[in-house]
Amino acid sequence: MAEAHPRRRPGGPRRASGHPPPVTRPGVSFRAGSSSGRGTRPRCSCCHRPSARLITGHFSRFGEEGARWAYAVFVVAAALVAARLLAHWFTGALSETTLHPGYLLPVSSAPFIASITASTLHLPEIAAAAFAVGVLYWLAFGTVILGGLVAGGPLPPPARPTLTVLVIPPAVGSNAWLAAHGGGLDGVGYGFSGILFFTLVLVAFMLPTIRERSFHTGLWIYSFPVAATTNFLVRWTYAADVPGREIIVWALLAVASGGFLLLGVATLVHGGRHWRLRSGSPDLG
Repeated sequence: MAEAHPRRRPGGPRRASGHPPPVTRPGVSFRAGSSSGRGTRPRCSCCHRPSARLITGHFSRFGEEGARWAYAVFVVAAALVAARLLAHWFTGALSETTLHPGYLLPVSSAPFIASITASTLHLPEIAAAAFAVGVLYWLAFGTVILGGLVAGGPLPPPARPTLTVLVIPPAVGSNAWLAAHGGGLDGVGYGFSGILFFTLVLVAFMLPTIRERSFHTGLWIYSFPVAATTNFLVRWTYAADVPGREIIVWALLAVASGGFLLLGVATLVHGGRHWRLRSGSPDLG
């Protein structure tokens, strides 16, 4: 998740027919469902390409050349997937789909993550290229999605948790910029920080609307915003030389880890209930 000691430098469209295409993040895909609110819940998938790219950065300490080759494989695969999705969407496949922030993940957040790992692997040119792709499609799709949320009707209940995804592009974009500039804050870094902090306040006001009455595995979507935001706050705390940063960092890590633990326990309980229902055993919960 977040590193406690980062490196620091001194000083409204709809689809023609059928279900909307899944929007992937590391490990999860989301279907927005119908406008009536009876759509499918978010479903888990086995797409872990962004996570794999981050792992290659961590394993670079054991051999940078091998890590670079592994990173190249994952980043090319992710680029092909993102380009295929964009080509699919640009040819009218989204004409009856309610756009939600989950669509930002494969085309904006994934390039930012690729930029972070490229900086870790000392590939500044690739880091800059991936960062530019992330900024372009964050601005392009972000504008369309925000316009749809303001002018269109409310998202169906299964898609409302994706509103928390709004914090991910500024969080991972900030991390990408810090990684490319030695962990030091400059004007661009503070600009990303302002966007993220404002978006966090916005999401906080939306929590009563997006909360779920019962648990389902699609709620793991919250794990990525929490991890990305915690990672950024840890790095920002050190870069800004915040007094008492050691205590603040450990508190952030404890809160984030506690949230993941709760999700894990809730998932086990949820799976146990489903298993008892399938086997005909009474639900003791």
